[in-house]
Amino acid sequence: MKRHALSAACLTIWAAVAATWFAPGVRAQDAPAAPQEPWAEVMLLGMTHFAGSSGDMFSVEVDDVLAPRRQREIEAVAEALAAWEPTIVAVERRPDRENLQSDYQAYVRGEHELSVNEVQQLGFRIAAMRGLDRVAPIDAAGPGIEVDYDPETNTGMAAIMPELMAFGQPLVDGISQEFADRSIGSFLRWFNAPEQLAQNHAFYHRFMMRIWNEDDPSGALMVADWYGRNLIIVQNILREAQLAADAGETARVLVIIGQGHVPTMQRFIEDSPYLERVDVRDWLPVE
Repeated sequence: MKRHALSAACLTIWAAVAATWFAPGVRAQDAPAAPQEPWAEVMLLGMTHFAGSSGDMFSVEVDDVLAPRRQREIEAVAEALAAWEPTIVAVERRPDRENLQSDYQAYVRGEHELSVNEVQQLGFRIAAMRGLDRVAPIDAAGPGIEVDYDPETNTGMAAIMPELMAFGQPLVDGISQEFADRSIGSFLRWFNAPEQLAQNHAFYHRFMMRIWNEDDPSGALMVADWYGRNLIIVQNILREAQLAADAGETARVLVIIGQGHVPTMQRFIEDSPYLERVDVRDWLPVE
């Protein structure tokens, strides 16, 4: 009932806005003009999490990225992406993570050993190479739509689980094997190719959207929460870009984030008149 009431309220608000905007005497040319140039170029680097992920249904297995060979490969990726000359390095951390900036500053001073996660292994390295005074935390929680994900209580989820497992487990097993067989630079070029992004994105529309019970559109709500989270992340990037634009600069934002976010974020960035997307594969090491 609350959801329907909220929808009706939103419609009423937008009706009032439309009535005011298109009232006689209000001309189309009075609308704020779109920017002639974007505020920022945005490069999305889709990652598998170097430290694993306990929050995902499926998790890619990676070997020890602190091993000397892997460290050389990470350094090569960092150098290649730093050559794009990003002015902002944005990472998958929320702004309330107070130790993010202190750890980064300690690393710059030579007083902090990088942890295993990609936020530090790549984010800290690249930001330091560029002489940046901070890394930008742009992650966010979703809108907080409450959904029952438990197949023991959600019959719609239970019905699709066998098909979901048959799709998901071989997919992550294949990704794990690619990581093992390739250098990190080669893996990231492969992992950020359109075909691999589409495979991950299929999870939401091929499976999640088919989860429902008689009076509960669980799957659609799951997808809505995921899209909402990514919208907030893109808005956080936009905030960073506007700060640069206000200072008369066109930012170059390198975003280091889990690969599953990338297909949705790409679309939101392409729809924005303020942001221009740059393909990360044009800058990753070629081997």
